[in-house]
Amino acid sequence: PESAPASLGVRALCAALGAPRPALHVHAHAGETASVPTGTSSRLVLGRKVGAAPFTPQARDRIGKALLSMTTGGDFLRRQAPAPVLSGVLSGYALAAGTLDASPEDSDVRVAEAVASALSGVQVSLELAAPAARLLRSGSADAVAAAVRATLTMAGDRVGAVCAADPRPAVAEVVAEGALASDRGVSLLGYLLSDDHMELRRSLGYAVSFDWTPLPLEDAP
Repeated sequence: PESAPASLGVRALCAALGAPRPALHVHAHAGETASVPTGTSSRLVLGRKVGAAPFTPQARDRIGKALLSMTTGGDFLRRQAPAPVLSGVLSGYALAAGTLDASPEDSDVRVAEAVASALSGVQVSLELAAPAARLLRSGSADAVAAAVRATLTMAGDRVGAVCAADPRPAVAEVVAEGALASDRGVSLLGYLLSDDHMELRRSLGYAVSFDWTPLPLEDAP
């Protein structure tokens, strides 16, 4: 129902992110999860705990990441698609933008052609297509797929932190996966301390404050 907490929470985050509202389902046994399963239309499936309390920082973090997944091909493309398929998607995007002349040999050519055809006549961002073409020229399909998945994971960390209005769930996930000292962890911490993040929090109405008392100069170490 539109008045259900899950619907209200997802609607608010979609409005904040500028994302389309998906068909929403709550799974009775999925726990603290939010996912975008494979299908012909966008579907967001929330676990029972997330659906029952969608306004907690942990739930908002998971919903935000799922909404990003929904707008970038869904969970299958991000986590399960073979490397040639993922490379083919990127190739099709670059072909449509004119930044790539032909798909790499180890990309799925049929996927690339289908994506390029679907984007025919559509304004494609050169800011994304140009680095996509450079990435495709620089390595194998396996390397391209790994780079794309790593980039989307880092983007998900940032989106989750912004949606939650609290960086702790995103940081806790990175710590739990032993990735705090990796590129992913460094990227997240750098973003959380950046002016861009602080300004975005202000624009969304999240208070940014620091509760501290400076030491008198004579007491400073």
